[in-house]
Amino acid sequence: MKRQGWWLVILIVSIGMVWATSSFPKNRKPCLCDVNFTPYKGKYPDCYVAYAKYSDPDGDIPSKIAIYVDGVCYPLGLVRIIKRPYPGVESFEAFYQAVISLPPGEHRYYFYAEDGRGKYDRNPRYGSIKSPFIGVFRQFNRAPTLREGGLQKEEGTNRDSYVFSVWYYDPEYYETPNRPPKEVAVFVDGIKIPMKLHKGTPNNGLYLVSHTFTEDALRAYQYENNEKDTRRHAYFFRAVDADGFCTYLPEDGYIHGPEVSLAQNLPPKLLDPRVEPALGTENTTYTYYVTYEDQDDDPPAYVNCVINGNIHKMKLLTGQKHKGIYYFKTRHFYGTRHSYYFEATDGRKGVVRLPEVGNFYGPAVVK
Repeated sequence: MKRQGWWLVILIVSIGMVWATSSFPKNRKPCLCDVNFTPYKGKYPDCYVAYAKYSDPDGDIPSKIAIYVDGVCYPLGLVRIIKRPYPGVESFEAFYQAVISLPPGEHRYYFYAEDGRGKYDRNPRYGSIKSPFIGVFRQFNRAPTLREGGLQKEEGTNRDSYVFSVWYYDPEYYETPNRPPKEVAVFVDGIKIPMKLHKGTPNNGLYLVSHTFTEDALRAYQYENNEKDTRRHAYFFRAVDADGFCTYLPEDGYIHGPEVSLAQNLPPKLLDPRVEPALGTENTTYTYYVTYEDQDDDPPAYVNCVINGNIHKMKLLTGQKHKGIYYFKTRHFYGTRHSYYFEATDGRKGVVRLPEVGNFYGPAVVK
C-alpha cells in the first residue's frame, strides 16, 4: 500500500505540472521594428538623435532599451506609448529616443532591448552600422579605397600592350554616385599614367589604362637604374577623391611587374613601287615612288632608288619616317632601256630590297 501511494502522488504532481505549463503561454521575444540614428553625417558639436519603436507581443515593457555607439551604452527614454496593453494578453508598443553628443570621427552603432523575462532583440541582428561621420569645422569626408589592382599581362615585349586595372570606391557613393574623383592613376616606374572609367559609376567603378613600353623608354629606365636588361618594372595606384583625399594601393611600396624584354628587330618593308608617268619624252620629269613601313617604328637609315645602276637617295613625301611614301625625281634620255629597284635599311641590320631579285623596267622614253 505504501508503494502504491507514492506512485499516486508522483502522478498527480506530473499532471499538475503539465497543466500549469499548458496554462501559461511561452514568453515571446520583443521587436525593435523601426530604428534610426540621424543625421548620418555632421559637424562637431552637433547632436544626434537615436530613435526606436519597441513592440512586445506579450505586453512586456522593456527593462532595457538603448543604443550602443562604439561600444558605449546610451539608454533611450520613453517618448510616446502607442498601445497600452493588458499584460500577457495584448501587445505593447511605444516610441523611445535619446539625444546624443559624439566626438569627431567615424562611429558605429546598434540598438538593443530586453523584455525583462529573458528575451531580447538587437538591430541589426549582427554587426553594426557605420554612422555617423562627424567632422570638426566641415562635413566629414570618408576616405576612398582602391581594390583589386593589378595587371592583365605579366610579361611580354615592347610590342605588347599592358592593361592596368583597379576598382575605385568612394564611401560617399550613395550620397553622390556621379561625383567623379579628381584622379585615378597608375604610376609605372615612377611615371604617372591617368586611368579612365571602364564600367560602373565614377565613385564605384573599374578604371583601366592600356600602356606600351617604347624601346627608348625601356632603355632610359634600364640605364638610369643600372639594370642589366629592360625586363624589371614596378607600379602602384593612386586616387584622389573630389574633396582632395589621397589614397594608395598598395599603401606603401609597390607591385612588381611587368617583365618587358626588347623584341627581336623586324626588317622594314617596301611596298607599292611605281614610276610616273610610265611614258614620256626627254623633257618629262619622272617620279619614282615607294612606301616604307617598319613594325618597330624604326626610321630608315636610307631609302634608295637604284636606276640603271646609279644610286639615288629618296626623300619623304608624305606620312611618317617609319611609315610613309618616299620619292625621287629625274629625267631620262631617249633610246635607253631603263631599269630600277629600291633598297632600304632601318639601321639595325634590317635590310630590304624590292624586288628581291632582278629589276623593274620603265619608263618608256620616246621622241
